[in-house]
Amino acid sequence: MPAFFVACANDPNDGTTGRSAWLLEGRLETIVVEGEHGGTKHFLMPDDGSEPLELAFDVDPTSGSGARIGVNGRIDGPRLRVTAFDDALGSTGSSTLRESALTGVTPERTRTVAFVMVDYGSGVNVTKTAAETFMFSMTNPGPTLGIGTGDKSVLQFYDETSFGLFNVSGAVEGPLSWTGGAACNGSGGSQLASMLRPMLSTTYGHNIWYYGSKQSACEYGWGSLGNWNTPSSNVWFNGALFDGAITHEIGHNLGYQHASSIRCSGTPLANDPLTCTTTEYGSEISIMGNLANGHMMALEKWYAGWFKGCNGVRVRSSGTFNLLPIETPCSGGVQALQIPMPVTTRQFDPAQTTTAPIKYYYLEYRNGTGLDTGMTPAVHVVASDDIAAPNKVCARSVHLDMIPSNSKQNGMLAGTSFTDPAGGVTFAVTSIAPAGAVVTVTIDGAGSPNTCMDGTTQLAGSGPTTCMGGAGGTTGTGGTGGTGGTGVAGRGGTTGTAGASGAAGRGGTTGTAGAGGAAGRGGTTGAAGSSGAAGRGGTTGAAGASGSTGAGGATATGGQSGTTGAAGGGVAGGSAAGTTGTSGVAGTNGATGGAGTTGSGTGGAATGSGAGGTQGPGEVGGGCSCEVGAAPVGGNHAFTIAFALAAVVLGRRRTRRAATRRR
Repeated sequence: MPAFFVACANDPNDGTTGRSAWLLEGRLETIVVEGEHGGTKHFLMPDDGSEPLELAFDVDPTSGSGARIGVNGRIDGPRLRVTAFDDALGSTGSSTLRESALTGVTPERTRTVAFVMVDYGSGVNVTKTAAETFMFSMTNPGPTLGIGTGDKSVLQFYDETSFGLFNVSGAVEGPLSWTGGAACNGSGGSQLASMLRPMLSTTYGHNIWYYGSKQSACEYGWGSLGNWNTPSSNVWFNGALFDGAITHEIGHNLGYQHASSIRCSGTPLANDPLTCTTTEYGSEISIMGNLANGHMMALEKWYAGWFKGCNGVRVRSSGTFNLLPIETPCSGGVQALQIPMPVTTRQFDPAQTTTAPIKYYYLEYRNGTGLDTGMTPAVHVVASDDIAAPNKVCARSVHLDMIPSNSKQNGMLAGTSFTDPAGGVTFAVTSIAPAGAVVTVTIDGAGSPNTCMDGTTQLAGSGPTTCMGGAGGTTGTGGTGGTGGTGVAGRGGTTGTAGASGAAGRGGTTGTAGAGGAAGRGGTTGAAGSSGAAGRGGTTGAAGASGSTGAGGATATGGQSGTTGAAGGGVAGGSAAGTTGTSGVAGTNGATGGAGTTGSGTGGAATGSGAGGTQGPGEVGGGCSCEVGAAPVGGNHAFTIAFALAAVVLGRRRTRRAATRRR
């Protein structure tokens, strides 16, 4: 799997003639081959449609398949040894900002998938009915993912792990006959895909080419590596499947790399990780390893934009944090901590690619529910680079064994702690319960504020203690109008003082009508007073039965004029809302609550609600940037490379013409 190095090159123009300085340009195709002899292969797909050319890199590209690439290099046997490249030719930007309300019901993205049965002449060993069940069923009971009877399907997996933000749909196609010989691992599989794709009934975002009988020349399976913004489309399986294999390979299409593990002598991590043993597929918590079929890691959810607001926190100073379960939709609550290592030059050594940097610890809590059923509740620690921009592949990672005395990759239990081997950073798990874990982080020296995913919004305190309530973070308008009554509080911004059109907390649900019912969780409603302040995060409700709508909370009919309600002291981004300030005494016939029978209160129409809460935490997938390159090849050296490459291409074309004549 390509390592997470940002690898850009110099300006592709030579600065004098305006000509491209790249010896070759074309489309990059990166293939991840699974199995004992697996690895990562890169190909340049020439613009003229001629045969792909395999590329050998010292530092792997990070844009994934489909990127336009320019390369310089030298011929090295059947490959071009790349000495300089730019894998962002024609790129229009380095990142996409992803910040929106976590609804949990409306997908932000839907990807169509075809499971294509390919018949090599010996039939297909999977039935269409079975494939439809493990691919697209919405009713498999689970609770875990697999291809067995009752196991959750690929569709159900992505729905649960993304909190409903990523949807899969599609169909089973074929069998399609293939007589072109074994199409294995590299460009051969791409050629099969190109030839069979026109036979499909429609165009799909992902094509799973399932060989109905095993081809001995091929590895177990392989997939094309894309990135989140521009996923690649092809996956190949060689006559067999196992639990989690399909979601793993689609993960490569989406930009995910292998989730590895690391074991060091007597400690979770050595100061030089290259002295430790890395297992390519060793993660026991990610589908991108091969030992787990549970929820994707915090690092992976962060990269995809499935975390919002303060779900991910960049820890830069000492503090105590409420770490909530990664299995639960939880807008506003903290579900991942990114803690910087005191040494920023560390690398680990994946088995299938070049070394990869690790600069941060990522802490996540799993309580063993849903897809994670059977997992011991624990705080797991992963080491990786920063969160990649969505137009780059996701960073490589290693799962640390926090109890190195046994053979499992263990998480941290209550009462355990870890100190970085270089000192300066310590984190400890104070307590663990089904609703969450409490983690204390100590960073030596004066630190900067602890911020949410966007790097600027500061986390309020330790974060919420539960995932209950509506979505938090950015201020939004209230829920749809409804009559007063109990309402579920949103974890929205802090309470604002009274004013026109106050915004409710994001995602707070509207309370249903009930004459004289209590106001939403945004703060207990006082009787009508001039400009009574809205409870933080409470949804806007229309006046209760028989209650007149008060503009701005007018004095209740028949009651004493109330004093102006002071703003509730709510805490932004997920804490419980503050109560409404001192209210006027309820008027005659005015029942206490969001809407008196004849008086208006904070349950009144939106025109009388308090001003919106402060901006809650927003978010953006972290980025990576780069400037690595080599001077353009020029002069006689460039001519020599071009001449040698031309000779290789000419020789290939002559060979094809000769083969044609032999046929």
